[in-house]
Amino acid sequence: MNNLELIQKLLLITTGFIALLFKIKSYFSIKTQKHDLKLDIEILDLLKKQNNPNTENIEKKVKKDIEKIYDQNLIHSSEFTGFIIGLTFFIGFGWWSISIFNNSQGFNAWIILTMFLSASGISMILMDSSRTIKNQPFFILGFYEKSNMRFGLLLSLLGGFMLLILILRLRSFSFCEFLSGFIFLYGLFLIIKNIRKVKI
Repeated sequence: MNNLELIQKLLLITTGFIALLFKIKSYFSIKTQKHDLKLDIEILDLLKKQNNPNTENIEKKVKKDIEKIYDQNLIHSSEFTGFIIGLTFFIGFGWWSISIFNNSQGFNAWIILTMFLSASGISMILMDSSRTIKNQPFFILGFYEKSNMRFGLLLSLLGGFMLLILILRLRSFSFCEFLSGFIFLYGLFLIIKNIRKVKI
């Protein structure tokens, strides 16, 4: 292994190790938030027992922190699944890309795929950041007129199956292919026509 390849692989591993350290830091940050929340709740209970009227700000903070940490509709990045997959993609395919680059005499098209998958790993690591995002739909589709949807699905399946058989059997274009293709497209049209966006 030459010095250049060794440096490339060391840089790759170092980058992955730094990303792992950031993830561990993020995990312990959430642990600290839970500990601080517990202290705030204890202080709030103590103030209420003393009939202290100045509890409104603490109560708002406690409610906000509870929603942030425990709300089921919030996705927290403390889970390591996405991070581990992303790190594996980044290091594994990055390592492969380095090997292809150093062992190929000319351009090797495989390096495009391996670098793309390695970059996908970086994307997964960044997406699994310390941000907290609301787990709610931003776009909902509704299916309307059930009978038309069934009829459209039936036509598209029938037309598509007939078209496939005719293409495999016939050596030249025929009217039957046109007809089956028309039935297939009309079935798709009926399906698409009855799919509309639902207002959130």
